[in-house]
Amino acid sequence: MTTVIATEKESNTLREWENDDFIMQQSRLSKASKILNLTNDELAPLKHPKRALTVVVPVKMDDGSTASFVGYRVHYDLALGPGKGGVRFHDKVNLGEVTAMAMLMTWKCALMNLPFGGAHGGIRVDRNKLTKTELERLTRRYTSEIIEMIGPSSDIAGPDLNTDEQVMAWMMDTYSVNKGYTVPSIVTGKPKSIGGSFGLTESAGFGVALSLKRFIKHKQNSKNDTSVIIQGLGQVGSSVASSLATSGFKVIGVSDSMGGLYNAKGIDIIKLANHVKTHQSMKDYKEA
Repeated sequence: MTTVIATEKESNTLREWENDDFIMQQSRLSKASKILNLTNDELAPLKHPKRALTVVVPVKMDDGSTASFVGYRVHYDLALGPGKGGVRFHDKVNLGEVTAMAMLMTWKCALMNLPFGGAHGGIRVDRNKLTKTELERLTRRYTSEIIEMIGPSSDIAGPDLNTDEQVMAWMMDTYSVNKGYTVPSIVTGKPKSIGGSFGLTESAGFGVALSLKRFIKHKQNSKNDTSVIIQGLGQVGSSVASSLATSGFKVIGVSDSMGGLYNAKGIDIIKLANHVKTHQSMKDYKEA
């Protein structure tokens, strides 16, 4: 049996906290603290998370070898209630990035008066290089490794970058097996058949589209005079595109991790979505 430390080269060179996202949130925090006239003592607890867990996740690969991946779960602040935050699978995930996301979630929940704190997590892995069975083993082992931090009254996970309903279902099942009974409230974003919410897939993109509509109205422009380019045509981006197109906005550009499309006259989002569903890519789409 061969043991491999996955992405070992990257992990040796990554400086966990020196991440652009974390530095940006620190800058925002500093700016807000000056406006609020916070003292250094009041600001100090907000500069770093309440707690952060780093775990090594060993996984039996389909070829018989064992690969180990680095995972994280961060609680930034739980003053308003249990942590709420996503789980992302990406080969550049580090502690600074997930901490920055937990900070943002804390502020979003506080601003919207929701009874949740901010949390986030992830695994440093290229999901595209895993088979479905390897992905399941990785998800279940990661859930077991962070189980001391998660729970309906402490930290509720949800889908994020490169995670989906299936990943959430595996997390829910693993947590439930450890508890001895079914715990649907441990995750959001799970399939509807096991308690998932209707409209969840479209909700984030709808919110972005709604915000843009309000912004255009505030600027006293009209949708007919506004063209839109959307960076990222995943779950959120595709929902943004369809919401705006349905409302009469002209979407002239879209992109994903493989490339982008442009058409000054506008892109038929429904036709593009059907093309992506059939070909798993925007490549070779003829009308942009």
